[in-house]
Amino acid sequence: MKLPFLWVVLVLILLLSFVWGTRSLATSAPMVNLETLRWADLPPIQTSALYQVDTGLSEQVRYSLDKRIQVGDRLTDIFTLGDMAATGIADLSPIQIASLAQLDLQDIALSAFTHFTQQSLGSLVEALPALAKLRLDEIPSLTDLVRSQIGEGVQDLLSENLGALVSNAAIARLPLSQIPNLQTFSVADIPSLAETSLKAFTGWQGIHLKDIPGLDLIPLADLGILSPSAIASLDLVWGAAESQATFQPISGSTTVGFRYPCQQEHCAYIELSGQGRQGDRWIKGGDPKVGGQMVPGGSGLLGKAFGGMEPTGRMLGSEFKLILMSTDETTGTAEFGLSTRFCQKGLVDLGCTPFIFGPWSLFHAKEKDGIFLGFDDQQSLPTPQVSVPASVQAQLQTAQAQYSNPAAANDNDCLQKMLQKVPPAQRSGVTSRLPSLLEQAETLNLTESQTAYAIAYLLDHPSGSMANILPQLKQFITTTKVDFFGVGTALGISAENTTTLAHRASDYQAVLKNCFFGGSCGGGKMQRPSTGVVTSEMGNRLHPIYGTWRLHAGIDVSAGMGASILAADCGTATYVGWESGYGNVVILRHQNNLFTRYAHMTTQKISQNQTVKKGQLIGLEGSTGNSTGAHLHFEVRDGDRFGTPFNPRNYVNF
Repeated sequence: MKLPFLWVVLVLILLLSFVWGTRSLATSAPMVNLETLRWADLPPIQTSALYQVDTGLSEQVRYSLDKRIQVGDRLTDIFTLGDMAATGIADLSPIQIASLAQLDLQDIALSAFTHFTQQSLGSLVEALPALAKLRLDEIPSLTDLVRSQIGEGVQDLLSENLGALVSNAAIARLPLSQIPNLQTFSVADIPSLAETSLKAFTGWQGIHLKDIPGLDLIPLADLGILSPSAIASLDLVWGAAESQATFQPISGSTTVGFRYPCQQEHCAYIELSGQGRQGDRWIKGGDPKVGGQMVPGGSGLLGKAFGGMEPTGRMLGSEFKLILMSTDETTGTAEFGLSTRFCQKGLVDLGCTPFIFGPWSLFHAKEKDGIFLGFDDQQSLPTPQVSVPASVQAQLQTAQAQYSNPAAANDNDCLQKMLQKVPPAQRSGVTSRLPSLLEQAETLNLTESQTAYAIAYLLDHPSGSMANILPQLKQFITTTKVDFFGVGTALGISAENTTTLAHRASDYQAVLKNCFFGGSCGGGKMQRPSTGVVTSEMGNRLHPIYGTWRLHAGIDVSAGMGASILAADCGTATYVGWESGYGNVVILRHQNNLFTRYAHMTTQKISQNQTVKKGQLIGLEGSTGNSTGAHLHFEVRDGDRFGTPFNPRNYVNF
């Protein structure tokens, strides 16, 4: 009789093990898929709010920062493209958006593209310089506009180039919204429109995200602002009556860190379990009256303007925060949601708002379920990146080559740096003048010192011309001397203003050296390829993606999405393209048979076999390839692109 009994016990043990194992597998991760989550998938807002910002802040960024939130609004109703400028979304073009959203450009009507409809004919030609060379009758939609608005004499205009037509103020002011049957034309019907970035258009900052066709259909992970994270196990759920959240807290904010304990009498929270997480406590975020906690958040003027407090939680990407929204101790369940923010970090750095927009419910979990753990290391927070398919990038580069002006070799990033050096009182109209002045200097074969003085003088004397001051520049500024008092006397400038001119020229020359002329070549130390902070050293480490120990063959430096990457020394570009794991790369061969690799770029700025100068702009920081966020991976190798890796610190003073 004992044998059957033992068999029964054994069978019961196996069944219990199977059931327990099945439950563990079935609940190993939340049901929501962060890799495919889109703005369109987030539910409408359930509470209204009004945030009014000092008009002085709005004037600095040239669009209203006020936020009026109504019940039923979605995030794309609230945020504008200017709010998302720091994420790189404003750098996207319609063709990139269509590809990421899996839309056909032919299906996007011009009437639905607010960037187009709010322009005048003149501002359109300014945003799309390629149009200036085309005849009016080559673009049917614009032909219809002029026919409908001008009437008599329009036949004589059809063969005119658009560049000449918009010199007439009346024609330049024609609103594109008045094109007859606008809905019958698509974005693809305007040459170069599909390939032009959103921020090239006048007034782009104030356009709401909902008015950019297809943007709400792109996975947030593809936009680089939401990042899938590791999974942890939810062990216990505690209600608002508990007060033990002081121990092992793992929630907080980027302002106070993510070990911020409960600072009030009672905090609801959950406990985690598993390797390295046993007993960790995640505090509920939100209203303290119901067991939630608000913590200091935000930064700069925007942080203060929007209250400086946010729900405690953990990061889930650069622009989203994962919030524990509610706990039910009776049923052992917890609800998690997303909150977001916006930042202003352009020429005017206003900081970031707290994460107060939201939360939107994301998923529910029960005890023993898996939950997204999020991120709590401020140095390794994923940085915005936009993942554009290589095929679309190739198409875009082809189009840009077709429509770009080869003589205009002045990179926008460098122009922005130049603009920062211009005194605020002189900045009006400078954005359009600088490219022209730099092109003239290149045509006249001026040195960087001569170019710097020319720009410093001409920005302060708009009626002057570079050709007129050329004799004075070449007489008193050569490759071996700079006689700024001689220049001042020759140009009829007072001694005080001559000193001011010299200081401004020095500021401009520092930018010109790195951006347009490059530094000195060869020998000694290499220069820093990026101005960012070092986030990972060379050596064996736990790979952030594969989770295995392996050699990290270079140094990681982070300055932010789109930051300039410069050649560490003069050399030749032996490879410009895509490498497995490295993403978009540039590899340079130097005089001493050393090779440097610059990886994860969003865009390369040079071509293969091109000779580059030390300090020359060769690309922009990105997160292509195997990367958790925007950064430059910089390597120094011996004798070959795949040669023995050397520690970059032996060559560069990071």
